[in-house]
Amino acid sequence: MNYLKNHILKMKYRKERKRIDRIFIDNVQKKQVTANVRNTSISDSDGTNYLLFVNAAVSNEEVFSSFRSCSIYRQIVTGLSVNLAEQCWKIIKKQALSDECLDLYLESDKIGEPERYYFDDLDKKVAPSTIRYIKILYDIQKLMPAEINSIAEIGIGYGGQCKIIMDKCNIQRYDLIDLPEVTELAKKYLTEISSTNEKISLVNYVDGTKLEGIADSYDLVISNYAFSELGREVQDAYLQSVILKAKHGYMIWNSLSYLTLGGYSVDELRKIIPNSKVANEEPLSAKDNVLIFW
Repeated sequence: MNYLKNHILKMKYRKERKRIDRIFIDNVQKKQVTANVRNTSISDSDGTNYLLFVNAAVSNEEVFSSFRSCSIYRQIVTGLSVNLAEQCWKIIKKQALSDECLDLYLESDKIGEPERYYFDDLDKKVAPSTIRYIKILYDIQKLMPAEINSIAEIGIGYGGQCKIIMDKCNIQRYDLIDLPEVTELAKKYLTEISSTNEKISLVNYVDGTKLEGIADSYDLVISNYAFSELGREVQDAYLQSVILKAKHGYMIWNSLSYLTLGGYSVDELRKIIPNSKVANEEPLSAKDNVLIFW
């Protein structure tokens, strides 16, 4: 039954994607939005319109209202397949997830009009990216000590992982680190969603091109794919300024930078990061992906 309902939803969302894509293209053609391409990572290289779209979402309310459905944005941030999200949900179901917690997590989907689908035993539609963020929260709770007060997240998307973690955990400081354009979008999203969680006011937005204002140390650093998509020079800056100052870490690594930008391999990172371990990514979202944690 879910297969049929989700198939119908996919057809509907395909039309919506075309609509929001047209609005974005119109903004670019009218030169209402520009971007500063730095070529420091996969997402801000010359071959992507990602930063152009992020700036459009920040400055144009019509684009922002549906930003999580745009094709360009989905390719970089929110495009987790329904099948992978279903696998994540099967893992989540093994945990003691209350209806109250689930409802709080699903507040995330009220902003940005994400594509939402039905999953096994769920009578509500949920965005695949939200399912993944819940699953990562449970990973962190399983792998890390209970006392986590400060977090740095490298590569932040729209702030969705931060929102889910702040819903569940008593975090005193949460630093979101990314390109300044991306932190502006996350700030806009989290400000809109903050009515459901006053702890969002504890979030700091850090310009990843400068790394100013970061803490002397963190209890936990998180990076879902982003660190492994940076060039090696930028990776070195993050290692010295953030990662090696963190007591614990949860990083999903992919091979994109290693293969195309000269980024660090898993074996190299294990030698650099004390006490780090490697596990399979579950579910596996791409060949070679692994989880590095300590």
